[in-house]
Amino acid sequence: MSSASDDDTLWDIERDLSFLIATDDQLQAELKQVCDLLGSSGSSGDSDDTEAAAEDKGHSRKRKPNVAPAGARNTYQTRQKQEMLELQRQVHALKQQLDATKLQVALQRDLGEWETAARVELYAKKKALEENELLRESTHHNSLFITKMQSLLRKKPRLTMAYDPSSEEWQAYKLAAHASLRIAGIQAIADRQYSRLQTSFINAGIWDRQDNLFCVRPRRDATSVYIEVVHHLKLEAPFHLFGPVVWQLMNGEHPAPLPLGAQRAIENVDADTAYEMYDETTHGFTGHCNTIFKQYAEATRHVVLWRTVLDDALVSCPGDVEDESAWIVFKADRTNPNQCYMTFLLHAAADPSLFAEVATAPGGAPPSPTIDDVLECLAKLSVEAMPDGLGMHPTPERDVVFDGLPLSLTTFIRKGKRFERHLASAINATVKEFHHQNK
Repeated sequence: MSSASDDDTLWDIERDLSFLIATDDQLQAELKQVCDLLGSSGSSGDSDDTEAAAEDKGHSRKRKPNVAPAGARNTYQTRQKQEMLELQRQVHALKQQLDATKLQVALQRDLGEWETAARVELYAKKKALEENELLRESTHHNSLFITKMQSLLRKKPRLTMAYDPSSEEWQAYKLAAHASLRIAGIQAIADRQYSRLQTSFINAGIWDRQDNLFCVRPRRDATSVYIEVVHHLKLEAPFHLFGPVVWQLMNGEHPAPLPLGAQRAIENVDADTAYEMYDETTHGFTGHCNTIFKQYAEATRHVVLWRTVLDDALVSCPGDVEDESAWIVFKADRTNPNQCYMTFLLHAAADPSLFAEVATAPGGAPPSPTIDDVLECLAKLSVEAMPDGLGMHPTPERDVVFDGLPLSLTTFIRKGKRFERHLASAINATVKEFHHQNK
């Protein structure tokens, strides 16, 4: 057998060593049974001693007195139970590491785009199901705890996982005032945004797309108006040139110009993470946009993303707050190293209750616009794609009339259009510079 064949063969440890390692379900059941036994024996320890003492009274030989300190037995059993719980946590952590390792090994193979995406989505689904199961177990244990407290029992519930007290805050896109919790929340929000990239691209129909696409898709549900902006095109320059250029637009080195009445402050958390606090006042209205930016430089692509924060404990926001998330991906062209694909996907949400502010304006203002009026206006924001072969980003030139729309909505849209022009200018300058250097 050749060495090349040996190198290509992957050792499935879980399959080959199954006779040594118990299955996860079997191990979890056994650990749970031992914990239950320890708990029941610990609670009945005192009664057992009392019964044994009563039986000894009828015999001539008396049992030697127990010289162990009071509560020693219960302390030992409690320690055993804690060790079992720790083993359960370690088994769960090792199982997650095994799944992640399997995914990494699978992704290192020469797979197609869709097969790779399917494996990642399957891993994400499995992880979500495991987290859901842990939440159900924790809910069950907490309900048992409440029941036992109501019956005046002191036994504490057996928790299966420890929660970060600030986790619910960042999951609701809120930042705490404490420095360490604040930085942890910024990183957690950015990383969760990164984990949603592939699913969002697939849902938008732009995953592994080849042809150019420029569109604005206004959407709505029962409570919100959603705007989905898509820019996908091929650029005539290598992908690694664009990531640093776009990141300079985010970290404050080359930001978009500010209009009158606007101000910004940018905090660089680290070399790849930034936090911008932006507010703009127009005709008495003040809009706030506090945004987390982060970049991910990878082997075949460069990702720049952002997500707005809805509530910052250190920033007073006596106006409307923008709710927006976006991804920009520069991905290498497998057929030509001097070309790449740029994909820009933005999701923005607006509360329909904001539209009523026009109806309350003084001076006989026109009636409040409906959601359909807003969607019709937003549909005009799309830019036309350049002809194939130019390899540059089109510069938006279409003027959109915002008369009759709420100031909150127009303020955020105009801000987005200014950034779009600034982004297109930076990308096109990079393409021109690359071709100038390679003449």
